[in-house]
Amino acid sequence: MASAMSDDRDMWPRSDRAVMALLERADPRVLHAFMCDCAEHAWQACVSDYRAAGFTSLPDLEPIAIKRRWLLGQASDQELREAQSSAVGGLYWGHPLELGAAVLGAAWQPGAALSLAIDEQYAERMTDFESASEAACEVMHEAARAVVLVAFNARWTSQDTTTASVAAQRAEAAEIAWQRRHLATLVRQP
Repeated sequence: MASAMSDDRDMWPRSDRAVMALLERADPRVLHAFMCDCAEHAWQACVSDYRAAGFTSLPDLEPIAIKRRWLLGQASDQELREAQSSAVGGLYWGHPLELGAAVLGAAWQPGAALSLAIDEQYAERMTDFESASEAACEVMHEAARAVVLVAFNARWTSQDTTTASVAAQRAEAAEIAWQRRHLATLVRQP
């Protein structure tokens, strides 16, 4: 499956200087909304391929709904913390794992890293960021990974990994292009 991914995929979006500059100068509230948008977009991009691959349990988007309410002042820090805590289970029990990580990361709030069990290091990493730009960077990364892996798995057969690799590359390119455009639109708005 390694051929399904570009050489710098593991570096996205850190390998893109223009995107990183946008992340660094964006207002944190814009980045909070952007993280929600990224996780939801990846979720939508994964739905049909995910079901075609025979899977049924996508991560729950409720933490993102609560994050959006939090941004509007309609949910408390405690409600968001509880939503984030509940998203940990979705990361491990829902599939794909990377999509669960994007949802969990989108529910991040400043100064509210969750203290998790030692076997939940992946989840802990998605809740412990110094800034909104750092959190957004990781959500973008996980969302792109989810789309790639779902596209590959939906088309993989023991006889035809080439078709799966091409589909994964296209899905990755489309997701990254969407993230770039959407971030540029949000950051450039007055």
